[in-house]
Amino acid sequence: MNGFSVRKSKLVRSVKGEKLQQTFVCFNEGYREANERTTPTPKREPRRQSRCGCLAKFRVHVNIHTGRWYVTLFVDEHNHRLIEDKYCSTLPGHRKFTEADISQIQNFKKVGIRTCQVYGAFPNNSERYGKIGFRRKDQYNQVAKQRHQRSPDASTALKFLRDLETKDPMMFVRHTVDNEGRLKHLLWCDGESILNYKLFGEVVAFDATYRNIKYMCPFVVFSGVNHHNQTIIFATALVSNETEETYVWLLEQMMEAMEGKAPTSVITDDDLSMRNAIRNVFLELIIAYVHGICYAMQLAM
Repeated sequence: MNGFSVRKSKLVRSVKGEKLQQTFVCFNEGYREANERTTPTPKREPRRQSRCGCLAKFRVHVNIHTGRWYVTLFVDEHNHRLIEDKYCSTLPGHRKFTEADISQIQNFKKVGIRTCQVYGAFPNNSERYGKIGFRRKDQYNQVAKQRHQRSPDASTALKFLRDLETKDPMMFVRHTVDNEGRLKHLLWCDGESILNYKLFGEVVAFDATYRNIKYMCPFVVFSGVNHHNQTIIFATALVSNETEETYVWLLEQMMEAMEGKAPTSVITDDDLSMRNAIRNVFLELIIAYVHGICYAMQLAM
């Protein structure tokens, strides 16, 4: 209320992990760290310096016998101008969403209004932007938080693929999770892709993108070419890493989806783990296939 905001600073804990001491400082305390990656001629104008080494702070400590907190240090001298009352609502300590704000945002989203347009409707009720109580960036964070609370993206993707299984009997979906229950690997292909593989699966291109999707996970594509020289997709997958174990799992699931039919040629990059996985999975299938042919010839003779 006096024109500055407060943030947490140094925290002291006991050996058992209990909080013993907490320091609170002015939001202008310290200085901005130098960024070594900053170019001599930046394209974007640098942000205004918000920290000026303000020494205003206070520190609280807990009495280990009574469990009560008491103030051990208090400095109320600022080296900067305090914010006027009409701008105090922009401070982090004042920016918050009311239940009415959250409900209004949800109603706007339900009728198809874009997030970038929602913020412009709030000044109609608050007279001006300074009285809204939050910034445009806070609104985007709130929308993302609501989306995360409704359903995680991984659960939504799995539900979407499971719904496709009810419409497509040949749909194939396999996934694994880690120890914390998070999605680790996911592979899927539909009935049309499986039929295309049976016809044009002699040559398969097998590659992974370099973590350029939203979730920073490699996106793997199994593709080929049909009789019209058109690219066709046999299967797609999302994986958490690019190790040999991961690629072995992908190829094994791929072979299960394609009823054990191995390609005669595989086109891929020079990744060592990918080459080892292809050799381990497909070579065993080829050897088993050759042994089967030899056994059938012996029976015929």
